[in-house]
Amino acid sequence: MMNVKADIILKNAGILDETGSFYTAKTVVIHQGSITAILDDKEAVNMDESETEVMDCSQLVVTPGL
Repeated sequence: MMNVKADIILKNAGILDETGSFYTAKTVVIHQGSITAILDDKEAVNMDESETEVMDCSQLVVTPGL
């Protein structure tokens, strides 16, 4: 497990990137206003969420950088 700092965690996010590729059920980690990691379920399972705002983004699409 990587050590990732997070201010906000977006769970279950559909992600549409700048190339038009779509990814589902990912965990997006935001720290100091920037996306610092996009993790799969196995990578995200051990993240410490005690001091982090966690948002369930099921049924939503995140479009970073657009």
